[in-house]
Formats: sequence, C-alpha cells, structure tokens
Amino acid sequence: MSYNPQPQGPHNAHPAAGGPIPGPQGPSAGPYAAMPHQPASPQLQAAWRYSARRKNDTAAWLLWIGGPFLVGLPVHDFYFGDIGRGLAKLGLLVLIFVSFIGGAIASAVSASQYYSSGSSTAPDGFLIGIILAGLCFLIVAVWWIYDGVTMNKRLETTNDKIRRQIAAEHGVDPYSF
Repeated sequence: MSYNPQPQGPHNAHPAAGGPIPGPQGPSAGPYAAMPHQPASPQLQAAWRYSARRKNDTAAWLLWIGGPFLVGLPVHDFYFGDIGRGLAKLGLLVLIFVSFIGGAIASAVSASQYYSSGSSTAPDGFLIGIILAGLCFLIVAVWWIYDGVTMNKRLETTNDKIRRQIAAEHGVDPYSF
C-alpha cells in the first residue's frame, strides 16, 4: 500500500520549484474573496454603540455585592458614573477609619494623663471615636442596602439615558434598535 499525498488548500497543483505560487483566478474566486463594503445602517450603528456602552446587570450586581469585601468601596457607583455619590461614600469610609483610630489615640493620650495627674475624669476619646465611627458605618450600611433595593431602577434609568443619547447622535428612534 502506497501513500499518495493529496493537494493542500484550494489549489490542485504544487508550485514548480522556484516558480510562482498559483493563486485565485480573480477577485471573486475562493472562500476569502473580498466582499463589497456596504456601510451599516444608522440603526445598526446605534445598536452596536448601545451594546458596547450599556451597563451590564451582572457586572453591576457583582460590584454591589463585592463592595463590602473591598473594604466597603462603592465601586458600583463609579461603574454607573455617579462620581459624586461614590466620593461621598468614600468620605464616610475615611471618616470611619479616622474617627476610630483618632479615638484610640485620644484615649491613649488621655489615659496617660489620667493616671499621671490623678484627675477624676475618665478617658472618653475612644468612646467618642467609636460612636462617630458607628454612626458613619450605620449610614454607609443603610446606603448600601438602599443601593441594592434600587439597583434595577438605576440600571434601567442609566441604560435608557445611554440609549437616548446614542439615538440622538445617530438621528434614529431610541427604540428602533
């Protein structure tokens, strides 16, 4: 039994040694022929841009759920483009850490003064820091729960805003794509 190799690709002949490599016999020959370029319709262009810019439901929910595991970072607010809201939450988180650590430092300083001077006032810097940190944490926690309850509405509103903006740019009906 002998092995006879079959020709490779769309060409039936092997090129002669040192000769030109045979190619397709015209612009429309072969499976990779050039197709005439037709511009996409405005609705199709708008649909492409919308699918690229819309906010993904799964990504938004994962960023919201992941926030507490990322030291409370409000990454879902930045995903929605709510920079001011995200910075306000970051400010509250910083205030939590500063009040907690500041209260601990104030407590240590006042405790050393309390024991060295023999005064009758107890050190309360740590208690003030804990109360302030607790209030800030409560605000952030309630805000996080509120974001979870209103997440679907925010997704719909943001995506509708993106849809209308793209439709205005392309001069088409917002619900035609």
